[in-house]
Amino acid sequence: MDVPGVAWETVYGHFRRWAKAGLWDQAMQQMKWHAGKNLGMIDSTHIKVHRDGANPAGGQEQQAMSRTKGGLNTKLHAAVDGRCQPQALILTAGTEADVLHAPALLESVEGRRVLMDKAYD
Repeated sequence: MDVPGVAWETVYGHFRRWAKAGLWDQAMQQMKWHAGKNLGMIDSTHIKVHRDGANPAGGQEQQAMSRTKGGLNTKLHAAVDGRCQPQALILTAGTEADVLHAPALLESVEGRRVLMDKAYD
């Protein structure tokens, strides 16, 4: 997190203290309670491919793998409703841009306010 004029250690210290106190869990519970079905969230995460899975039958392209600086990666894109129930999951190669899959994910949370990071702009 970039907070101008504040050392990263300070930000991290606050984050850890709040996490240990259960503040983030309470915040998520409140958001889920109030958001209900009127909110959707879209995000993705990288999944590093284990070395035993590096040469699958059918080839890496068929298995949604791509080579990055850190090795083979896959990316999981998810759309969830306000109660964190999955609405859509898409598996892609780790180097594919998030924005390419935004239309399909947005269809699954249609009619809701949607939270997403700027990778989906």
